[in-house]
Amino acid sequence: MSDPGTQDPFHEPPARAPRQKLSPRTRLFAAVAASAVAVMVILVWAGYELGKSQTPGEPPLVKAPEGAEKVRPDDPGGMYFEHQDKTVYGAFDGREEEVEQLLPPAEEPMSKPEPVLPVPEGTDGEMADEAAGEADTAPAIGETVPKVPG
Repeated sequence: MSDPGTQDPFHEPPARAPRQKLSPRTRLFAAVAASAVAVMVILVWAGYELGKSQTPGEPPLVKAPEGAEKVRPDDPGGMYFEHQDKTVYGAFDGREEEVEQLLPPAEEPMSKPEPVLPVPEGTDGEMADEAAGEADTAPAIGETVPKVPG
């Protein structure tokens, strides 16, 4: 069925046999790691025992001293300056404070332009004068403007 020169693709190669001896380098690393763990365990145990023996009884209670916490000194020291609490120094000279203008003045509103009525073509000068006279007076709000016959 199978030729001696062909291999089965699903056949796994035999596993290697485990080494029987550890190399000297591996042994040295394992010894150093075990020693480090042992030293850490000893240090933690010694610290715990040392701390346990140095705290006998209750912890000390610190009390505040009797009397007021803050006391105003008899001689406060420092220099005295006249009017140091005043905010308006110009009032001593008799002059009034000027108001600083930060913005330009407000704009003045412009008047509305008057409507210009076009002169209908083919009319004589009288109609144009009447149309110009009507243009001088603007109608009031809500007032209807009569149509010019054309």
